[in-house]
Amino acid sequence: MIHRGIFRALGALVLMVTGCAVPELPRHAPDHWSRAEAYGSPTVAEAEPPGATASQVEPLNIAPKSERPPSFARLNSSAAAKKTPRPVASGSKCLRELGERKVAHRVLPGLRGVENPVEIRGALGGVHYYATDGRSFQMDCRLALALDELGPTMQEFGITRIRYSGAYVYRTTRTGRLSHHAYGLAIDLHDFETKRNTLAVKRDFKRNVSCGARAPQLNDLTCALRRQPLFEEFLTPDYNADHYDHLHVSVPRTR
Repeated sequence: MIHRGIFRALGALVLMVTGCAVPELPRHAPDHWSRAEAYGSPTVAEAEPPGATASQVEPLNIAPKSERPPSFARLNSSAAAKKTPRPVASGSKCLRELGERKVAHRVLPGLRGVENPVEIRGALGGVHYYATDGRSFQMDCRLALALDELGPTMQEFGITRIRYSGAYVYRTTRTGRLSHHAYGLAIDLHDFETKRNTLAVKRDFKRNVSCGARAPQLNDLTCALRRQPLFEEFLTPDYNADHYDHLHVSVPRTR
């Protein structure tokens, strides 16, 4: 028994010396980024769909200029990428509108970094959002209104439930700035459920397919969501390796 313990210790030491040891993941890391934070992820090259030119590709990703990969400009250069998001009510007006929409919610006394924190306790736009770890659905009121406005699009595609990971998470991006998640203004969407099936971004999103082309159902839904004038950021698996399994959407920090 003692010899077995010694061999295990020596094995662990060899792994550490050779650089093969598995790093410890952050205890409360959202499942969409803990893998990349711990192991690192290479940038995934983007390519134009067969037979298309950059000018023919409807831009799908919206991202801060300082964080765009080299291929971003080539695939996202049209005027559609420069649209200004339509304002969503903020402050007390946002809370009042949330009440008028009969969204079940609780106003939170405070949430670090969040201007107008709420906890959603029911559906948004007829869609129920859930996280596998059972976390509370907390966010800024502005994000809640934006998700509620997506109701007609979700209904068109028969979406009834959505699995999310990060909504409010106080953290920074790889470039060091506070993430939209830290303000409660972003959410990462992984699985879209209908009465008949589940569309998983990791499995069902087809890479490098332009909007308007013949595409799988999840790509069509993604394009429909992208066209909504609500988001300051809209990132898909086409953006980089960190988003291989989810759609990241956020509303603007300021109005």
